Amino acid sequence: MVWSYLESKGLVTDSCYSYFSGINGDDTQGCKSKCDDGSAFPERRKCKGKSVHPTTPDKIRQEVYENGATELAFTVYQDFMNYESGVYEHKTGS
Repeated sequence: MVWSYLESKGLVTDSCYSYFSGINGDDTQGCKSKCDDGSAFPERRKCKGKSVHPTTPDKIRQEVYENGATELAFTVYQDFMNYESGVYEHKTGS
């Protein structure tokens, strides 16, 4: 249902409507009707309904640029718990 919504309604950019997870799980902001700066929502960016399997950071960037939001998954190894920043690269652990 989420992907159907993204295809039909679209989303505004993060600079307009930034992510907010709430404090201690309490999301007190609810749904906003304007951008964070008080301006009206711009035209929403719609996602195209297609399935691709980009395999490099550059291909993923291109996919997001051309088609909007995307989802991904990856295998988490033990060394991921020490990840701090940048592109994660598996080195040790099962």
